[in-house]
Amino acid sequence: MVVIRSPPPPQSTRRENSIPGYIFSNHLGSHRHYRFDAMHPPNETLRNPPYILFRDAFSHSELSPPVPLIHECNVKLPQEAFFVCGWYDMRAAINISLRQLFPSFPWRGELVVVPLGTAVPFRGRAKARRNVNRAALEYA
Repeated sequence: MVVIRSPPPPQSTRRENSIPGYIFSNHLGSHRHYRFDAMHPPNETLRNPPYILFRDAFSHSELSPPVPLIHECNVKLPQEAFFVCGWYDMRAAINISLRQLFPSFPWRGELVVVPLGTAVPFRGRAKARRNVNRAALEYA
């Protein structure tokens, strides 16, 4: 007798607009507080955080192939820590929101900065807006 098993239940569920962060995008004109979609594991902890769906917020897919890769890193400042990800491509326009903050810095792409927590994986807001700007600059 052959037993056919049904696929296991999904290990994560999608929750709309669930992770707060900041996006530096050409489409917005300035960096803004933004809520990102995320895949949340059923047993979410600091060691098992949600997976943030940054690709949905980026406009990098509008470029002709090859589509730029998204790179991620953690930036630790004396005051707080951030998760930063972004993409860069010479074919893209200079990012207006980053150019307003750093006039001599011609970034061609987009960045996302998310404040990391100590009791929860991600915090709602940064302690200071200048820390968000510094994390973006450290990434680039």
